[in-house]
Amino acid sequence: MTNFSRGLSKNFLRRPLILFSGMALLILIFVAVFAPLISTHDPLSSMIGIEPGHLPGKPPCIPILGCEDSLHLMGLDLNGRDIFSRVIYGARISLGVGTASIVFATLAGGFTGLVSGYAGGWTDNILMRITDVILAFPQLLLAISFVTVFGPGLQNVLLAISLASFPFYARLARATVLATKNTEYIMAARAIGAGPFRIMFVQIMPHTFPTIIVQATLGLGIAILDIAALSFLGLGIQPPAAEWGRMLSEGRAYMSTSPHIVFYPGIAITITVLAINILGNGLRDALDPRLNSY
Repeated sequence: MTNFSRGLSKNFLRRPLILFSGMALLILIFVAVFAPLISTHDPLSSMIGIEPGHLPGKPPCIPILGCEDSLHLMGLDLNGRDIFSRVIYGARISLGVGTASIVFATLAGGFTGLVSGYAGGWTDNILMRITDVILAFPQLLLAISFVTVFGPGLQNVLLAISLASFPFYARLARATVLATKNTEYIMAARAIGAGPFRIMFVQIMPHTFPTIIVQATLGLGIAILDIAALSFLGLGIQPPAAEWGRMLSEGRAYMSTSPHIVFYPGIAITITVLAINILGNGLRDALDPRLNSY
């Protein structure tokens, strides 16, 4: 059994909290993929005037608890839309945009770090100074600035989070390249005539995977929080799209009278980010050879 297999068994299969987090994340992914089949109503359609007695901000109505009205597990928002369906579809946006932004940031940052670390000299100086400039700004502040300049919307939110995240992956990839490019097996590859691209992408890049995968897992939770924050400020996903941060923004002024409007999207954000962070920590332990050497 390899160190990775032992670490995976020890840190994932033997820890109930990590297993529970993994199951929660799998359920969220399942919900996001099959949202049209799971949701009970159209997330964009108002129930006002369609079903009698459905007023804005109506509390949850569950038949099994004695409610004789139609099924609204999480109640209605201020526009008479079913909150359950909107939370379900919100998982699609948060997980989809968050994953896409981290993938773009990982690809861009990993390529930049590989080229910078292997080439060295002025190429390294130019690329790293650019990443230093980006790192000088707080991640969320940089994303807010980008969206403010180029306008809100799905594509700009994705690009903003990718831009704010990619320096972390560039730094990680560069550090791995610097630690491995002068090792014996890399020198042997040069001696037999391997070109720079083969050395970078075949010999060195696989060594960057464990560190970058862990960072990407943890970065996904941060990206989901950034998406929610941008939408909460009105700079992210625009209405009437169902997005958790936007739902919090719409109901924040009615927390005392209709707390269910903000409770359910808030719980969805908390569970998602917490599950991702716990999995990321478990994955980090599983990939750390110092913890799996026995």
